[in-house]
Amino acid sequence: MNGMTGAGAPGWLRAVGVLAVAWNVVGVWNYLVYVGVAGGALPGPAMPALVTAAFATGVFAGVAGSVGLVAARNWALPLLLLSLAAAVINWGWVLAYSPAAEPVLGAAVLAAAAGFAALAWVARRRGWLG
Repeated sequence: MNGMTGAGAPGWLRAVGVLAVAWNVVGVWNYLVYVGVAGGALPGPAMPALVTAAFATGVFAGVAGSVGLVAARNWALPLLLLSLAAAVINWGWVLAYSPAAEPVLGAAVLAAAAGFAALAWVARRRGWLG
């Protein structure tokens, strides 16, 4: 690279990063609705505090990591890995203990989180992240 952060990153990486930001912003909205900050609370049993914290960590780290993909920054990878780990904790509890669980949504969230983290890993290995 020529010293500019992410100078060698392909345009499609940034485009996927923009989609990832949008996806994770929807997650932030759902979190804010769940905790009652935006609109009414989502249906289902109350999650334990640790699981609620994992929910928050997953969506906010996901937004930050996705912004890192758009900016082609190295710190995108650890944030997206944190988001994935938090999503596994959150959705693991939801799928195991919530009668209102939506398995298709859970699978989509986990697949997206894994995909974004994998993309950041590949981008870092190829030197696209600075």
